[in-house]
Amino acid sequence: MSKTAKAVGAIVVLSVLLASCQAFFTTSWAAPLARDSYELPADLTMDQAAQLLADHPEDPALAEALVPILTDAAADETPGTAAYDEAAGLLVDAVVQSSEVGGAITEMVASIPADGNVTLEEMEAIYLEFLDTVSLTADEQAALPGLATNPPSDMEAEEAYALAVALLAEAAQAAGITDLDNITPAEQAILDADPNYALAFDFLDLGTTLQGGETSMIGDLLGGLAGNFTDPTP
Repeated sequence: MSKTAKAVGAIVVLSVLLASCQAFFTTSWAAPLARDSYELPADLTMDQAAQLLADHPEDPALAEALVPILTDAAADETPGTAAYDEAAGLLVDAVVQSSEVGGAITEMVASIPADGNVTLEEMEAIYLEFLDTVSLTADEQAALPGLATNPPSDMEAEEAYALAVALLAEAAQAAGITDLDNITPAEQAILDADPNYALAFDFLDLGTTLQGGETSMIGDLLGGLAGNFTDPTP
C-alpha cells in the first residue's frame, strides 16, 4: 500500500479514534506538569506501587521513579506467574504514564479536523510533531525488551501500540528525521542500527497478537504512522 493510501486510511478513522483515545488514555487532556524528583524506597511493595500510580495518574515524574523499581521487581519473578504479571503489568502502566505517550496520541488525534479534511503534507507534519513530543528515559528503554519478550497476561493491545510508537519516536529523534516521506539512506542506516527501532515493530506485532490478529482502531492509526518506516523484520 502506498504511503498516501496509508495516510488517507488513517485520516478516515481519526475522528472515531478521538473518543477511544480519551477513554483509554485517561490523562490525555492534562496539561504537562513540571517534573519533580522522587526518591522511592527500593523495597516498595507492589500494592504500594499500584496505589501510587492510581492516586497520581497525572504525575509522570512519579511514574518515572517507579520504572527501575518495577523493572527489578519483574526481573525477580518468573514469567507466567501471578507475581510476574503483577510487577510487569505495573511496569507497563508506569512506562506509558511516564513517557506521556497517551496524551501525545490523543493530542495527535485531536489536531485533525473532525471532517478529516487534511492534506497528506499536513498529516506528515502532525506525525512529525508527535514524534518530537514523546521520549523515553534510559530506564524505560532498558525495561521494554523484557516486556516485549514476556508481556504480562493482562496487557492490552493499546498499551503495546503506545509503547511501539514511543520507541519509534525515540528512534526517529536519534536519526534526526525531519521528512517522513523522504527518509534518507543515512537516516535509515541509523534506524537499522538502533535496537529501539526493531523493538518498536515487535510491540506493533504484539499489539496485533493481543487483538487476536486484528488491529484495533488505535492500532490502525498508529500503524499508519509506522507505515512511514520500513519494518526491519518483515
